[in-house]
This record gives sequence, structure tokens and C-alpha cells, in this order.
Amino acid sequence: LHLAYRTPLAWSALLDYFRSRLVPGVEEIVGDEYRRTVSIGDATGWIRVTPDPKQCALRVEASPGVMRVLGAVQTRVRRLFDLDARPDVIHERLGNDPLLAPVLKQHPGLRVGGAWDVFELAVRAVLGQQITVRAATTLSARLVERIAHHNETPFPNLHRLAVTPQGVASLTVDDLCKLGLVRARAETLRSLATFAINGGFDFAPGQDHESVVAKLVALPGIGPWTAHYIAMRALRYPDAFPAADLGLRKAIGRGELVSTRAAETHSDRWRPWRAYAAAALWKSLTP
Repeated sequence: LHLAYRTPLAWSALLDYFRSRLVPGVEEIVGDEYRRTVSIGDATGWIRVTPDPKQCALRVEASPGVMRVLGAVQTRVRRLFDLDARPDVIHERLGNDPLLAPVLKQHPGLRVGGAWDVFELAVRAVLGQQITVRAATTLSARLVERIAHHNETPFPNLHRLAVTPQGVASLTVDDLCKLGLVRARAETLRSLATFAINGGFDFAPGQDHESVVAKLVALPGIGPWTAHYIAMRALRYPDAFPAADLGLRKAIGRGELVSTRAAETHSDRWRPWRAYAAAALWKSLTP
């Protein structure tokens, strides 16, 4: 597949964002190529994605096992890499902001890193609550090894499918705690799995992100940070903004940690593109 996008596209910055959040066994980045195992219904296989040097497009190679669901593959890749973004409109709104302008100038076409699957991302968000990105990756790897199905690929590091709601629901709280999760986080994962199995993530079209966030926050163990993070990355709401995030609060304070309320108030000037402001602020923290 060749998937077109509106230029520019900050591909290297996007891969940098994904690189520290990859799920071991499921995803990898080699050079400027992103690879992962995929599962859509009963179709399983793998994809790899690279920028096409001759076109404003990404080149997507898919294994034979997912050929019959190529339409779904295309949709998910577009959402994963935010290919439907309007860099011109976003830059017009954010490009003159003193906090964001230096990052947007250095990385034109900065995108909001998305997700292949809503539940997969939601699990990663829960695992990342109140711990470092590296620690969350470790827990994610243990969970994948415990419940994810094997999947053959030509890439030695890719050998597992992503976790599913059914897989998580098959574990007890004690099972999850043995992987290194605290009990509260284990209970949240099980509640999240039940929510997904019952169609909880099938939000009706047209709902604004605040109503979606409110429904997510109603779940046990899901706070505003997790809900906004899911809304921003997995559900593609461009104005979602996890104001409680320590990195965002530090970036807004130019090194000083401001309060969540102050970060929320400051972010009002970036509406309706606060998710892109968050991406720029996170990038500003990266040397």
C-alpha cells in the first residue's frame, strides 16, 4: 500500500516517540522502518512501514495473512501515524506560540503518535500510571509473554500478537500481581477488559472528547490523565490534553513543575489542537 499524507511529516520525531513505548515482541523500529504483528478478527500477520522517498506517502508492506482485511489495515495505519492531520491548519494556530514555536520549527509536520488498537493502548496507559516509561515497557513485555498468542514473522524480535480483552480477563488479580503489578493496577486492567468485551470502547460517532473522557473516568482506576491519554492517542481526539502529566507540567513551566490546574488553564490558548501542543511539549523535553 502507498498511503498519502499532507506534507510535511516529521517521521523521525514520530519514530522517536514510538521507540521508547514499543511493546516488546509485538513492535520494533529498525532504522526508519516501523514493524509490528497485527490481528484483525481472525486474520493475523505483520506489517512494516517506511516513508516513500519519491512520494508524499508511506509504503506499507503487509503479510499474506492480512490481505483480506487490507482496508482495515489501511485505516489503522493512517490512525497510527496520524496521516489525516492538517499540518498547515495546526501550524497556523500553534506556530507563533513562544513555547511551541521552536519545536514546530525544528520538527515541521509534528504528529500525535496514535495506536493500532484502542484496548492495546489503554492497557499500556494503565501500566504507565505513576511509573517511568521504561518500567511500563517491562510490565508490558511480561504481560505479552504471559497471555499473547504466538505469531510467525520473518523478524526474530516479532513473535507475539498484542494482548486482547479476553486474554487479560482470563487472568486473576493475583496472576497479574505476580507479573509485577500492584493490586490496584491489576484490578483496573480486569475492569478495563470487561469494559472492552462489553463494547465500552465503541463510542458513538459525534461524541466530543469531554463526554468520552467522563465515561472513561467512571471506570475504576482510570483518572483524567489516563482518560485523556487514551482519547488523544487511541481515539484521535485532537483537543484531548492530559494536563496532569508531569512532563507537560514541567514543559509549560519551562523547567518548573506547575500545577495540573495551571497546565489546564494554560492549554486553553491551544484549543482545538491541544493534543498537538502536548506532542510538541513532550518533544521539547527530548535532547
